[in-house]
Amino acid sequence: MTLRAVPECLPQRLTAPGLRDSLFKLDWPALPPDTFPAADAAATWAVVSDDPERVPPGLRQATSHTDLSDPDLAHADLVIWVLPLPDTEQDPVGQVHTLTRHTLTQLQHWLARSDVLGTPLVVLTRHAVATSAHDRVPDLAHAAAWALIHATQNEHPGRISLLDTDDIADGLANILAAVARRIAEPHLALRQGSAHTPRLTPSTSLTPPPSATWQLGTTG
Repeated sequence: MTLRAVPECLPQRLTAPGLRDSLFKLDWPALPPDTFPAADAAATWAVVSDDPERVPPGLRQATSHTDLSDPDLAHADLVIWVLPLPDTEQDPVGQVHTLTRHTLTQLQHWLARSDVLGTPLVVLTRHAVATSAHDRVPDLAHAAAWALIHATQNEHPGRISLLDTDDIADGLANILAAVARRIAEPHLALRQGSAHTPRLTPSTSLTPPPSATWQLGTTG
């Protein structure tokens, strides 16, 4: 092993203001309420779900389908796919495998269709992401499906939007209308009726206390 001397200028480089601002974290700030316009009453929405009880109340008046391969979806202005909830009788690993396989199959059906190239697809998950330290632990199966769909978005930009929901459906209709109007937010999370979107924000640095006796503690 060959060791090299530390350059004399390194301490100054590490404390440069620009470098201090180069560490970022992912936050989910709330969007202003006026971000979303009123719902378009003339738009034709279609909901895809294999569980009618899983569909939020504000969307139950829309035309309902059970599969993304349904040919009638070509007539809709917006397709909302409500991702099924995991089977509680399965272990967490089995839930992830089952839901991701189902998600992949449905996405392949949708993306292979030439008659829906201009139809936005909004995928509804539940507790797939944590928007803050106080948010509940994400659903592992829906978190895995969210990641899979996120990767698909990169391969097919502009065709799919992700909307994560909590157990409160207030304001959902207006947010979906905004997604249908192509507002540039491919990832949204609805918490207590407010919409949140992921943003990279500067991470605050932790300054050690002036005492010479402090130590870094760890847990776990």
